[in-house]
Amino acid sequence: MDRRNAMKSIPLAAAAGIMSRTGNAVVSDENTKPLGLRYIEKVRGMLERIRNLESDNLLETAYHVARTVKNGGRCYSQWDMGHEIDFDTFPDRPGDPGLFINGYTPDQAKKGDILLLSRIGQPMEDPHNKGVFVIGATSPWSAESPHPELLTDEAKLKYRHFCDIWIETGDSTEGAIMDIPGENVRMGPVSGALGLMTFWMINADAVRILARDGIAVNVKGDEPKLINEKYVPFSSAKRYNKPININNPLGREYFEEAMRQLRVIEAEFGTVNRIADMAAD
Repeated sequence: MDRRNAMKSIPLAAAAGIMSRTGNAVVSDENTKPLGLRYIEKVRGMLERIRNLESDNLLETAYHVARTVKNGGRCYSQWDMGHEIDFDTFPDRPGDPGLFINGYTPDQAKKGDILLLSRIGQPMEDPHNKGVFVIGATSPWSAESPHPELLTDEAKLKYRHFCDIWIETGDSTEGAIMDIPGENVRMGPVSGALGLMTFWMINADAVRILARDGIAVNVKGDEPKLINEKYVPFSSAKRYNKPININNPLGREYFEEAMRQLRVIEAEFGTVNRIADMAAD
């Protein structure tokens, strides 16, 4: 099997590695960067667009979540995290404050509940009939995203008409953003990156708001311990285990930390490239 056919047989989960290999083999006069680096740059650009244009909607969503928790309501999540709604919220997942229930069960929903909705698998009744507040967003899995003509008729579902807040992620029904030389189909999905970032930004500010109002939230997992109310003397504790201004948006701080880590990945691209070489061979 030659490299072209071999590349077609590798799952999309290996997209970043494939793109970096292809980027070394095919050099463009317009952009000589490996495709893997171009991919992460595009992802970062989409995330920055969300931060610049949707921060207010994300923060307003966090206030609605906190209010729902304070009032004893339920927070349901049908938020796309990359092909699944529970990809990053498995049981006892460290860092999860446990504010959301994965999946939406209309029979159990009641007035005062809240629903995050960007993944819909079948036509659904308007949640407002149950008194549920709805926050929606674009994802590749519905007719609410650009290019719905690419979807099967069963997937051309709409839900924006019953959303109280709408968050535009910039994703499309293609779900991928990288044009690969010689390929007719794009690679490099982004729905997971966009969904996870927005979900955890909402969680971060909801927990901050609850803490500000005197409501403790039990975040799962562990953290570096403080010694005599001072930072533990190693770098990660100094950065992560420090006091915050409880009146300032925390979701934006989370965003900046995540972007910093993306830049760290770029700095390690030599290692990524070697792994891509091994995968291709």
